[in-house]
Amino acid sequence: MSYKKFYQHFLRAHEGKLHMACHSHHFWPDITRQATLDYWDDSAKLSDHKWEYFFSQKIPALQRHIAKRLNLSDPEQIVFAPNTHDLLIRLLSLLDFKTKPKILTTDSEFHSFSRQITKLEEDSIVEVERLKTESETDLLNEIKLLSKSKSFDFIFISQTFFNSGRTITDLDQLVQLFDDHAIIVIDGYHSYMTKEISLKQIENRVYFISGHYKYAQGGEGLCFMTCPPSEQNPKITGWFAQIDALASKQGKIAFPAKAARFWGSTMDFTPVYRSLAVYDLFDAEGLTTTKIHRHILDLQNAFLDIISSLSTKLLDQSMLLNSAGDAQFLAFDLGSQEKANNLEKKLRQHDILTDSRGSTLRFGFSLYQEIKDFDKLRVIEQF
Repeated sequence: MSYKKFYQHFLRAHEGKLHMACHSHHFWPDITRQATLDYWDDSAKLSDHKWEYFFSQKIPALQRHIAKRLNLSDPEQIVFAPNTHDLLIRLLSLLDFKTKPKILTTDSEFHSFSRQITKLEEDSIVEVERLKTESETDLLNEIKLLSKSKSFDFIFISQTFFNSGRTITDLDQLVQLFDDHAIIVIDGYHSYMTKEISLKQIENRVYFISGHYKYAQGGEGLCFMTCPPSEQNPKITGWFAQIDALASKQGKIAFPAKAARFWGSTMDFTPVYRSLAVYDLFDAEGLTTTKIHRHILDLQNAFLDIISSLSTKLLDQSMLLNSAGDAQFLAFDLGSQEKANNLEKKLRQHDILTDSRGSTLRFGFSLYQEIKDFDKLRVIEQF
């Protein structure tokens, strides 16, 4: 089945091109255009009273959509921010920096986290241990060994790694490896909406962060975090966290219950409207995460069949870092950044849009692709 009918605006703007950078910049469904206008109209109509409407109607609807897709028992476990860095800063503010917190992470985390945590490390504010992500088994075994001799205060690990597409398939097992006192953060940016995820068994233990810029298809400006029950409140806090008490007497800083304690401050709600429109569209069309995953898997297998049939040494399956179905992109290690950049450039010159990270060339897959689109890849034999 073709789903291109839902993406006509973006496809027309890229006519003649094969967009395979959807893991980086995903096209938006057409319905998000009207959603953008709806936000403008509601802002004009409600003016000073729009916040009450957003928080009583739009936010709960969005929480329910996400909770359903993550198998959470309570939608109010979810809070939002314009980006994951905002959420990260509020999480880090839970730590006691007088004791130089110990942080465990990997060498394959998103750029804002890596940059932020490296800066804190350079200034001797935190201690950081980074694990390699060659395979899920090796990673879990290394954590088991470390846990016998070290204790960590803050753990940050991706479910699907951006630079390889490798994936941790058993989050429950991962969480069991850490001390009860540790703050555990799972970065789900490259896993959310690509495969079924159930946080049911670990929802009282982990913070799960993700966003709508990629596979949730609502565009930039809207990330979220699921929060376990806790009496800890962030030191970095904004007025949204006390929106219900603005008219009360000012005094000791009060915090709401559940995830709302992590709210920040004023943000644009356009992406809230866009994302709600996408979720509603998917529900109306029966596009479950499982159904999307099956479509992507069919595309990836067809793509790999074509790659295997090519008479070229520039790209073959021996370079593949992950397997079909692991992520919504396939990652090829070309051996050097120069080779990856050169092939990306040649593909772009022939209207095939990909992206690279270091020596890795990534090909992304989406609902707005069809198997027949990949015939365009045969041009690689001419390079």
